Amino acid sequence: LADLVSTVPVLLVCGIRSGETDVIDDRLVRIQDLLRPAQTLRLRLEPLSAAVSAALATELIGGKEMPSAFSQLVYARSEGNPYYIEEIVRMLIERGYLEQTQPGWELQLLNSDSLPLPASLAALINSRVDSLPADLRHVLQCAAVMGEVFEDTVLAAVAETEDIRAALGRLETRGLLHRTSRANEWQFNHSLIETAVYNTLLRVRRRNLHHRTATILRQLWAGTPDAHADVLAYHYTQAGDAQEAVYFLTLAGEQSAARYAMEESLTYFQRAASMLRETKVAPILQWRVAVGLGDALRFAGDSEAAAAALQRGLPILDQTEVTSAMRADLLRRLGEADQKRGDFESSLRHFTAALGHVERPVGPAGYSETARLWADIAWTKLRLGLLPQAQQACESSLSYAVKAGNPSDLAAAENVLGGIYYQLGEGALALKHTLHAMQLREQLG
Repeated sequence: LADLVSTVPVLLVCGIRSGETDVIDDRLVRIQDLLRPAQTLRLRLEPLSAAVSAALATELIGGKEMPSAFSQLVYARSEGNPYYIEEIVRMLIERGYLEQTQPGWELQLLNSDSLPLPASLAALINSRVDSLPADLRHVLQCAAVMGEVFEDTVLAAVAETEDIRAALGRLETRGLLHRTSRANEWQFNHSLIETAVYNTLLRVRRRNLHHRTATILRQLWAGTPDAHADVLAYHYTQAGDAQEAVYFLTLAGEQSAARYAMEESLTYFQRAASMLRETKVAPILQWRVAVGLGDALRFAGDSEAAAAALQRGLPILDQTEVTSAMRADLLRRLGEADQKRGDFESSLRHFTAALGHVERPVGPAGYSETARLWADIAWTKLRLGLLPQAQQACESSLSYAVKAGNPSDLAAAENVLGGIYYQLGEGALALKHTLHAMQLREQLG
């Protein structure tokens, strides 16, 4: 998106907490290098000063007069972190160390060392959560499993709590949750609260809650679970249910690829491939993982890894459930990965093997697959300098693309044919076919 700032009035704001991974910071540095200095601005937010920390703490208790010991304590423990200041003030009030009297607020401490404040923010949040009644703590833990934003009706089912509204109201008064602008939707006051609560759950309990959440969501989304593949993939993965996780991870990867979110797609397919080592799924699902991962890696520019992923999928082709079209499809993708690696001889072998599985194509899908194969063969022959053979292969691709009625396949064949005529020195024909390919691409958007 950074390229847009050169032509469109758009502002991108990126925030990083101190201590975040350097990889993100490196990305921002690279983006800054790509743009003119006047188009970027980098701001470093320093910790709050002692005076500003005291002003914020005073505001949090209603602007009432407070003892100087309170300001000193808050600043010493927060080190100028505004969110930490808010949490400390809440904790002091909840634990009874800070009490409101007639003249103002009074700190019930002999000295700051007597206050059992944890050193880290996560520990501070956990300390507050530990002091909750058991029923509220259970609801908060279930909410953390569901995510930063959740619906109260779903939470009620997961937590098996009838009076969920009352429980959420009590958690809201403690500053842990709040309502969003949408009906029945709630949110953690800060993502750190969700993370801290989630990390306190024992692994077995965490898995059980994720599985219960996935089951309830599938019931809620009966008839349309595929539309929520990413959410279900997350919960089944965290639940350790490899069978269901692989299915929804694969579906989420395919959906991401369809909208060209290829980095996201690659992440889903890599997780699915990793989980395949733990479980056995249907050959067709294995095939989907192999081709999806291969495509995502090839799109990312890692042709070696793409070829390796597709090679690992070759044994799947021996399964009876896998159709001839699927065999041809995987072999074609493997040939395309070989093309990217510059191994044209290997790519031709795979394309030829793929053609053997679609000798008598039937219907638009069969014609389309055959058209792609002949176009790939034509392109490879062109790269090898075998122009007459490339031209013949391209004519075959055009004939099948016309039968398929697929403008995308037709554009691909026309484009390669334009390249062949260019190499033959036929400028007029090269221009004719290339322009036709462009027009088809424009029609496709």
